[in-house]
Amino acid sequence: MMQRATSLVAVNAPKHVAAFSKAAALVETPRGGPSSGSGAKIAGRSRFYKAVGIEAEGDGYCITLDGKKVRTPSRSLLQLPTKALAATVAMEWDAQREVIQPTTMPIMTLASTALDHWDFEFIIEELMKYLQTDTICFPVESQHQEKLATRQEKKWQPLRKWFETEFGGELDINYGTITKLQHDAVAVNNVRTFVDSVRQ
Repeated sequence: MMQRATSLVAVNAPKHVAAFSKAAALVETPRGGPSSGSGAKIAGRSRFYKAVGIEAEGDGYCITLDGKKVRTPSRSLLQLPTKALAATVAMEWDAQREVIQPTTMPIMTLASTALDHWDFEFIIEELMKYLQTDTICFPVESQHQEKLATRQEKKWQPLRKWFETEFGGELDINYGTITKLQHDAVAVNNVRTFVDSVRQ
């Protein structure tokens, strides 16, 4: 039975989460108790707990199973930023019956994956790719589609101007073609610095 799970939110969880099934959580072992070592995967295990709860932990909330805090596969405490999210994960644990099935716990497995696999450099590189594909850099040619070109200029030029002011350089523009853009190097570096600062 779930305890102290309030402020619940409805979540549209993906139906296919097999790729995340290995991210099932392990349970914290109290000092002096039996060691779980690296922890056996819980997929297929019989339900080993009766009560599911939520506890405040630092700036967030953690999930408890019979009073023991849930951890990720890498042994990090599963600390969630909001009570609503914690309640959703607690509901997933509480919904397990005789056998635990991680594929029916999409929010739990996604949260574990997010906590255990933050590769910031990879994320930054992926985000920087959007500078090469942003729609506002590929307006149509006015001689072929005059009305559309006029509308694009009206809507997109203020955005490009904002970018120039914010990041200190111009965006490259390709009219009617999809070729590699050559943005101002200073602007690109400033964007990278900004994206990197978000991780703090």
